[in-house]
Amino acid sequence: MIAKLQTLLFICISISSLAAGAQSGHVDFTVTEYTLNGELRLMCPTQQVRATEGENATLPCHPDQRIDLSNHTVEWTKLNPEETVHVYRRRKDDPGPQSPQYKDRTTLNREDLKTGNLALHISSVNQSDSGTYRCVIPEEAEPCTVVLLIETQDQPGETETTTRLLEEGKPRLMCPTQQVRAKEGESVTLLCHPDQRIDLSEDTVDWTVHVYQCGQDDLDPQSPQYRNRTTLNHEDLKTGNLTLHISSVNQSDNGTYRCVIPEEAKCCIVVLPVDGAKMEAAWIVISTGVVIAVALVLFILVKCGSTKICKTLEWMKGQEAEKANNGEMENLRTQTERRSSESAV
Repeated sequence: MIAKLQTLLFICISISSLAAGAQSGHVDFTVTEYTLNGELRLMCPTQQVRATEGENATLPCHPDQRIDLSNHTVEWTKLNPEETVHVYRRRKDDPGPQSPQYKDRTTLNREDLKTGNLALHISSVNQSDSGTYRCVIPEEAEPCTVVLLIETQDQPGETETTTRLLEEGKPRLMCPTQQVRAKEGESVTLLCHPDQRIDLSEDTVDWTVHVYQCGQDDLDPQSPQYRNRTTLNHEDLKTGNLTLHISSVNQSDNGTYRCVIPEEAKCCIVVLPVDGAKMEAAWIVISTGVVIAVALVLFILVKCGSTKICKTLEWMKGQEAEKANNGEMENLRTQTERRSSESAV
């Protein structure tokens, strides 16, 4: 009985530890053999890919180990809002879940998969293709993301027109993704660029939470909440890319963000909703179920144990009663024999 309870207690503690680890994101699951005794990580060596409207674009992705992935499921999705771009499973492309926007426009080279190359090719890109793309091997590897920016084709005399418009304060900033959804603890990318290809490295860029001016980041007006969590690539500014990166987002980051070049361009806005960890609610349900199950098992074990104890006590009482009766009979027999002896004398 005690041994069973000790075993059950150990199981309960192990499950509780697992649930706690899952909520904190530090569960140490056994990694499958093909990862060569290490957790497989996907890498997007180019975090940002630029393509001209109407041309083709390649989104690079590969694992941190040279490994054959031709027999695994590979998913490419576009985020914010999420839609399926390309799915490869059971050694072939699966067009079923693919968004109509990408039908017959995406390619994943099957031969390349044998060496771990997961690069996705998109043909005839357009403005609606701009955004953040994620590559993942479901439940087997950490995903990676890459941003795709689509530029319009240069027209004759554009440089001259661009300079004139900038001086008059007429360029228009565009946020191709008006809403960017992120999970708590992850990083997020807020896209913004002008409607013309302009060098903005000498201008002031104000993202509300991040200010760039005089050729460098200005941290003085930045809220302490965003210190050391925002990045604006200075080299990208030379081509008009004003994309802002925010790391380790949390619930307080929820809200509307504005990108503006003060007094020189119309601003654009992007909404950032931050989702809480979904695992927390799931593990609450699981933990509750475990507690109920454990309580039920304990009740059954205790009930069974109590029944056995009661039967044992009843048996012991019966044995004692039987011994008592046997003793009385023995006394009576002795007294009778003694009286018979005395009478004979």
